[in-house]
Amino acid sequence: MGYDLSNKQKEYFRFAQSYWSKVLKIAANNGWKAKGTIIPKNYKHSDWNGNYYENSGQIVADDDAINLGQALLKSIKILSQKTIPEPKMPSPKDEVAWKKFINLLPEDFFQTQTVLKV
Repeated sequence: MGYDLSNKQKEYFRFAQSYWSKVLKIAANNGWKAKGTIIPKNYKHSDWNGNYYENSGQIVADDDAINLGQALLKSIKILSQKTIPEPKMPSPKDEVAWKKFINLLPEDFFQTQTVLKV
């Protein structure tokens, strides 16, 4: 099972369920402010909460999707740097935060090439 993402041009991408929450966390850690999804046309209940986790055909507003993508691009740029400068006096707090971020990534993240249309 996964999350089926598509756009107005009917371009389609299936995202593995096990990675989706990690991707949203990475985006949030890089500046994305979730606006919430728009209720799907055929949703039969009145309690829509704007979540990104249900696979119900909900819609992400254009500006929200762009901001999500920009936050993910920012994380890719950070991770793709050949050398990450070390602070002169590394803070244990920063090291813990960095390790948590790396642990959010799938094991094959650095082995996979991704083509992004911008």
